[in-house]
Amino acid sequence: MLLGDVFDFSIAPYKRAYENAQRFFKLVKEEGIAQKIIYVRGNHDFEFWHSVEYEVNIIKQIKKGASPRQFRWSVPGILDLRTDCGDFQLYGVTKVDGGYGGLFLDNITGEATPFPFYVAYPNLYIVTDSGVILCTHGHYLDGYWAFMGELAIAIADDEMPNEVTGYLNIQEVVAVNNPLNQLACSGIGQSGPLREVALRVQKEAKAGNISTIEKFIKKGDKYADFLTNYGWYDPREWVADAIGGVVKKVATWGLNQVKNVKTARYTESFLKEKLVQARFRRYFDSCIIEWEGIKGMLPEHLSKIKSVVFGHTHEPIKIDDPMR
Repeated sequence: MLLGDVFDFSIAPYKRAYENAQRFFKLVKEEGIAQKIIYVRGNHDFEFWHSVEYEVNIIKQIKKGASPRQFRWSVPGILDLRTDCGDFQLYGVTKVDGGYGGLFLDNITGEATPFPFYVAYPNLYIVTDSGVILCTHGHYLDGYWAFMGELAIAIADDEMPNEVTGYLNIQEVVAVNNPLNQLACSGIGQSGPLREVALRVQKEAKAGNISTIEKFIKKGDKYADFLTNYGWYDPREWVADAIGGVVKKVATWGLNQVKNVKTARYTESFLKEKLVQARFRRYFDSCIIEWEGIKGMLPEHLSKIKSVVFGHTHEPIKIDDPMR
């Protein structure tokens, strides 16, 4: 079972990311570590989930002469580890020849015998004799990766068909955050020469150096003036100047945020931050809604989620005072 970020499309071209992963999965197969892979995507390999959705709901449908289907956005995995079981299910997905393989990633090792990948996203529920463990990558607890969902709740909550007022369900969490997630996961990583610039700026910003960002903002301001140079007597110039002033204020605020930003990676204090705790509660509530829809196949005493495992921080974190 892998909880994401095995491929890093955000900083590497597709070719290099695939080649690196191919070596890893060849060793896993050759050394008999696993016969199948349960793969829950993260933020750096989120593009894979979009690719799976596209293959299943668009490409395969068109190939057989059928109409494309809507993306499901969320396909939870259920791994039953109770004493007399050991079954894995992708909720709402029909098994073919006793399994869930058959997607493009099965051939990652380049060998004649496929290496089956069972792809769930964004959650895997592990059922044990003592309760249910929720496994997810954890990036929806981080500001950037959850931003569009939080913005939607803030400005369009009364317009969205939420199952619970003030919360997005899991499908909506994935769908609404998809634009920025794809941009950061693979859009920048596959942007040619712009990728090198973006990576350098990212490294500088993480080190607290925002000089390059400030230079870009100044150049952008000059370019905007060039595009909107209507003359001082034209009302459009007044409007453009007013908008420019607002943009400058927003940019200044953004720079201050960049200066003070705390990365989730290797940060033991991550879950102590109030904003992260609020995201955790919202996400966990959405997971409870999802689990309510699929727990009917289990005994009542196994119906509650007891623990959460995630890996976005790249650092084991134990909460001394569990959030309830």
